[in-house]
Amino acid sequence: MYAKLYAELSMHVRPLVSLLLLVAGSLGAQESKLWYTPGTAQYRIITATTTSQEMQGQKQEFSLNSEQKVSVTVGKANKDSLPVSIVLDSIVQNTTAPGAPDVTKLVGMKLDGTMSPQGKLYASTVKTVDGADAVSQASEGMKRFLPRLPVMIKNGASWIDTVDVKMPTGNGAEIQRNAIVTYTVMGDTAISGQKAWKIAVDSKARLTGKGNQMGADFTIDGGSAGKGMTYIAPNGWLLGMDAQENQELTVTVE
Repeated sequence: MYAKLYAELSMHVRPLVSLLLLVAGSLGAQESKLWYTPGTAQYRIITATTTSQEMQGQKQEFSLNSEQKVSVTVGKANKDSLPVSIVLDSIVQNTTAPGAPDVTKLVGMKLDGTMSPQGKLYASTVKTVDGADAVSQASEGMKRFLPRLPVMIKNGASWIDTVDVKMPTGNGAEIQRNAIVTYTVMGDTAISGQKAWKIAVDSKARLTGKGNQMGADFTIDGGSAGKGMTYIAPNGWLLGMDAQENQELTVTVE
């Protein structure tokens, strides 16, 4: 027996308070260095997900909408690394899917780690508010919240990042996600009056996994494709993000 799952996700990330940056002139005039600098910002993340399920000729559709507030702090550099912390301040979720988990338990979850000036995590831990290790899709998302930056940036520049991560799900499964993410600088723009690099993001991923539910083993196989736009200030700070992703999975019960 097998089931087809189709999911479409849209996400918008915006800072709650505009970051104060003093920037003059066009950013795209010449090649320049780009790296994260110390500071703190809070972001609002709004996501909308529509999931369609087809099993034995019958179709069902569910929706999930959520709003999160996340605080990000980058500390002063120590040689070639920067301390970073990310805290989930709040989350509100509405869904028509049955058996939705209680996401309020995630509030206070915190990532502590170190990263390169370009945003590559060297080491990190994610803990719940009571100090236990956090293992969930939300905790894995924290590790990839800040986009990877190039050492040098200019109009038309392009670079590739790879993501290989295991993500637990709420139905007793674990999914391996192997993704290739391509970044391309599309020029410069202004976000709330602040100069920013406009960077197109294109991702393609293979998704595989397995699990057991109610004594039945099952496997998962499929993929996803996503596109979006990220806006980065000249000092490396994230000024906003818009993204859409389509995912198709086949779940086969042994």
